[in-house]
Amino acid sequence: MGELSSSTILDNPLSICPPTQFRTIHDLYSSMQKKLTKRKRKITKRVKLIGLVKKLSSAGLILACTAVGVFLALHGCAGVLAAPLALPGFCTKMVMKLKRLRAFRTNFLNTLSAQLDAAARAAYILIRDFHTMSRLVIRLHDEIEHNRAVIKICLRNRERHTLQEILRELRLSRGGFVEQLNELEEHVYLCFLTIVT
Repeated sequence: MGELSSSTILDNPLSICPPTQFRTIHDLYSSMQKKLTKRKRKITKRVKLIGLVKKLSSAGLILACTAVGVFLALHGCAGVLAAPLALPGFCTKMVMKLKRLRAFRTNFLNTLSAQLDAAARAAYILIRDFHTMSRLVIRLHDEIEHNRAVIKICLRNRERHTLQEILRELRLSRGGFVEQLNELEEHVYLCFLTIVT
């Protein structure tokens, strides 16, 4: 009897971490994931735009070189002989200079996009892990509170038959409680592992 009454006096150890704390963490990671996803989309659009500008500028440069060649061909025989020889080298050099421009480099943006994608995925996984852990904590908290309420009823009645029945129920529910506790512990370890990686 003394052991049962002491279990009703002690506070529920899972009351230390209220569900609102899990909700706050969930909201923070959700907003972070949205920001990462939005930033990745912006970078992906920029990479596509740069690719389009590269193609258009190359085509424009080739058209300009062709126009210069036609102009030279029309204005003299020397132009007819010199244009086919000079223009391919000139066009190639101009295309290479365009590719070297910092504005046209997409390697850095592609790397950044991949990193943002990985970070957004990790944030999503953490959101799911915290959601699962909060549900497990709530279930365990409710289980403890239920057992405490049952014990209080038993202590008020003080009937031998009621006491035996409650003790039998507590023994039966102990296995499920320990299983839920182990499941929570496993999810905490998995969450830490996700954070580390």
